Amino acid sequence: MQRLYQPSNLGCKRGVGAAIDWFLAHEESGIILEDDCLPNPDFFLFCAEMLDRYHDASEVMMVGGHNPLGTWDATEAGYVFSRTAQIWGWATWRRASARYDAAMTRWGEPETRALVRSKMPLTEYRITSQRFDSVYEGRHDTWDYGWALAILINGGVSIIPARNLVANIGFGSEATHTRRPSRHEGAVPTHPSERPLRHPPTTTPDRRFERALFKNRFPLGRRLVSALPPRAQDRFRAAVYRLAAAVQRTSP
Repeated sequence: MQRLYQPSNLGCKRGVGAAIDWFLAHEESGIILEDDCLPNPDFFLFCAEMLDRYHDASEVMMVGGHNPLGTWDATEAGYVFSRTAQIWGWATWRRASARYDAAMTRWGEPETRALVRSKMPLTEYRITSQRFDSVYEGRHDTWDYGWALAILINGGVSIIPARNLVANIGFGSEATHTRRPSRHEGAVPTHPSERPLRHPPTTTPDRRFERALFKNRFPLGRRLVSALPPRAQDRFRAAVYRLAAAVQRTSP
């Protein structure tokens, strides 16, 4: 067993990115589980099968274990393909990770923005571009938006199980990013996967799933907030966090 210890806290961008680079420098593929992610035992079997089956499929860049919808019954297969990156319990290959650019260099190019825009509806693009801007401009310390960008600009897809295999319990006032108590996206229960797995006929993203996923992640209220300027959004969220924390302190 090999371990990597950093002499200081590198943050959510450099720290996680460096750990993944180190891991895949030693292994050709493997599973990545951050803290607060609780997998169903079937998650490991699912990842092992997907890593082997799509080992040489260059367009498949990751195997996700978290399905924010809980279950997706609009398919007969055991999983779907998506252009989104669900990183609460996932797996990947060295060949895919090599496309990751922590600095998101290409996001500064108009051609890249146009390419990303062509892959999603306007409202989703507006929210996505705001998030990418926040990391590109150094206002938000996280690694996963750079990974999401890498998938989009390389024509990549991710695998998402039809039945959620990983829960995230890291929500609350002391969390780094997921502080709003009313958003328990990670509390979606896990389910055992059906075996043997049935496979989709192609690696084309499931558009019905992606529309449902967007509506689940960004209900009308969140979409309205995204229409505000970025600084106003930050002030609004900070006010919500303070109010939620005050309510929590006064609750019996």
